[in-house]
Amino acid sequence: MKDVKQRNRRRRQCRRSQDHKRSVLAISAVVLLLTVMVSANSMTLKAKNREYQAQETELKEQIQAEKDRSEEIKELEKQMLQFENSTKQGDIKKIAEADVAFHDTIYHAAGNAKLVTMLDNMREQIYRYRVEYLKDENAYPTLIQEHRKILELLDKHEKEKVIEVMKVHVEKQAKVVKQIIRDQE
Repeated sequence: MKDVKQRNRRRRQCRRSQDHKRSVLAISAVVLLLTVMVSANSMTLKAKNREYQAQETELKEQIQAEKDRSEEIKELEKQMLQFENSTKQGDIKKIAEADVAFHDTIYHAAGNAKLVTMLDNMREQIYRYRVEYLKDENAYPTLIQEHRKILELLDKHEKEKVIEVMKVHVEKQAKVVKQIIRDQE
């Protein structure tokens, strides 16, 4: 009977030891899970913080771009008024300079360095034909109207419509310039 009691006691101790090991493993698993969760939450918080910072940076850039755009619109409006006033004076050189200034303001505001470089390389040729085109006083009202429409659409941020109006504006002038070239030949 003594042996039976000893075996039962050993079994209980063994079970306790196994239960203890299971408890230790369970606690270890819980600690590990909590560590992973804290780490994941930390990573999530870091990711959220990075996302927030990116959004904040984007918002700041949008605000700055809007300020810049507002200044560009004011500059374009100034250039447009100078063009209108120069057409009333009848000085072709001043009219052409004002027209160049209006268009240059748009080119530079576009932020496309390749476009600006290309146009700078063609500046003399464009200027020569612009002067020929501007000798026709009947073209002034249309040019003024088109410039106003471009300014209005830029101010309203209607990109597609601006592109459409500018395309028509340039195509009309190209058509007249082609005719001038034909007439000179």
